Amino acid sequence: MLARMTTFSTWPGLAFVPWLVFGVIWGAGALSTKRTIQREGIRQMLLYRPPLILGCTLVFTRVGARLVPMLGQPLWPADATSGAIGLAISSAGIGFAIWARMHLGKYWSGAITLKDGHKLIQSGPYGLARHPIYTGITTAALGSAIAVGTVGAAIGLPLIVGSFLFKLEAEERLMAQTFGEEHAQYRARVKRLVPGVW
Repeated sequence: MLARMTTFSTWPGLAFVPWLVFGVIWGAGALSTKRTIQREGIRQMLLYRPPLILGCTLVFTRVGARLVPMLGQPLWPADATSGAIGLAISSAGIGFAIWARMHLGKYWSGAITLKDGHKLIQSGPYGLARHPIYTGITTAALGSAIAVGTVGAAIGLPLIVGSFLFKLEAEERLMAQTFGEEHAQYRARVKRLVPGVW
């Protein structure tokens, strides 16, 4: 039991290191964005944020397992193998998200917004996927769920993915309304999340 606890605390912990890097870069980047001229309403935000928060709670914390012990049941051993796989996937996902965030620059926002002088970015990672930040974050969440390997993490991951799918549909509508034919051509050329696939 002691060996399992040591392994569980070590490898899933390492799989969360990329998230710390992510948090620092996101926090610093949020200080230098363009002025927002249009922002989503509270009602729209409430449609995707609660599932996202619940999903993150199930994947990244033990709160769910404390409340409902079954959520803490392992699906596979939380050992060096699952931890290393999870760390590799999380690192790749966070790296891709950071690349996309840096490329987006001053047009980034955590909410669905239009910025002053907003442009439709189509280069760099945005030439591979229309929503590369979400591609990276959901990939990293998959890696973390693999590292944790519990029932709760397996339930939380689809909640995270689903909330981003809902959010990106709302963003697509705003971009289509704002950029018209330019966005239609971009949408026809570049897949939404998985480069060349979907």
